[in-house]
Amino acid sequence: MTLQAETTFGLNLLKTLPANESLVFSPLAVALVLSLVHCEAKGKTREQIGNAILPGANDDEIKTYYQSILTDSKTGKHGEEVNLASKAYTFGDYKLKMTLAETLDVSNQVFQSIDKINEYVSSATKDKVKRLACILTVMHAKALLISAMSFNGVWAHGFSVNSTSTKSFHLADDNTKNVPFIHSPAAYRSYASDDLFDVAVLDYKDPDYRFAILLPKYGLGEALEKLDSERFQNLLSSAKRTYMSTMIPKFLLTKKLILTPKLRELGIKDIFEDTEDLLTFSNALHKSIVEVNEKGTATDDTYVPMNPDEPSQKEPIEFKANHPFLFALVHKNHPLLLGKFYGQSNFIY
Repeated sequence: MTLQAETTFGLNLLKTLPANESLVFSPLAVALVLSLVHCEAKGKTREQIGNAILPGANDDEIKTYYQSILTDSKTGKHGEEVNLASKAYTFGDYKLKMTLAETLDVSNQVFQSIDKINEYVSSATKDKVKRLACILTVMHAKALLISAMSFNGVWAHGFSVNSTSTKSFHLADDNTKNVPFIHSPAAYRSYASDDLFDVAVLDYKDPDYRFAILLPKYGLGEALEKLDSERFQNLLSSAKRTYMSTMIPKFLLTKKLILTPKLRELGIKDIFEDTEDLLTFSNALHKSIVEVNEKGTATDDTYVPMNPDEPSQKEPIEFKANHPFLFALVHKNHPLLLGKFYGQSNFIY
């Protein structure tokens, strides 16, 4: 029940974000900071947050649910790390009825306030996420909600650097773009398929952490409209070991998202309006980062080939992620990161 509800929040938020654009966000980080507000909210504000981040759950479940996911997923058996920032800030004399909020003096120390927020985010994400706050988001703000996430992990079975090559990626407008692809020859990996998606699931060294690429059989926009939490979870759960060759883009994505209008679309409105609840925020900011390369999301390990002694089939399935796709980093099927890849990357390899 709660896993489906949690996934629904992530997918609903994803569908409010810009179309035809590469991006990444952490539904866990966003839900966690909202759950902190939920704990101290009352009435309509509390109801709006609860209905969005964990529909069908009671107040006690919401209070502990996302924190328990973070605790369970924060550190893996082989060095995997979920690094998350989640905090509320108030500025000047504005009084926020939230005990965990930190007050900054933006009137006399605007740049110091910006630096303090960014230093917290950078430290919490192990220097992966930087420059979340800027003068435009802080100068006239009364209060801010901020969240961010980074992940560090290594594939259970990596890709040889020697196999990386530049190939054509088919864009949403029917043009093509040359991007670097990492490639694995025929081997056993996890694979699932339905009428909308072909799905490759890559394990990290701790198999509780997995990276899923949901490659639409038709357009990504059309597939996302039909994607719900039940289909998403069914695809992850039904992935079976399959003899397949794998070719996926090598990319790095990080994007700052102003979530205020997006959360309004999900029904969370009162925390951005002046109400008697004294829990009013000027904005909600979020930034996450994901890197997909030969080794995983880290750069300090070596290539680990698939076991050559495994029996093979004559004809492997070819999985080529050469057109826009959805991706998800999950821990025990809980979505830690969700994103879309349309060919744009923040870093050119």
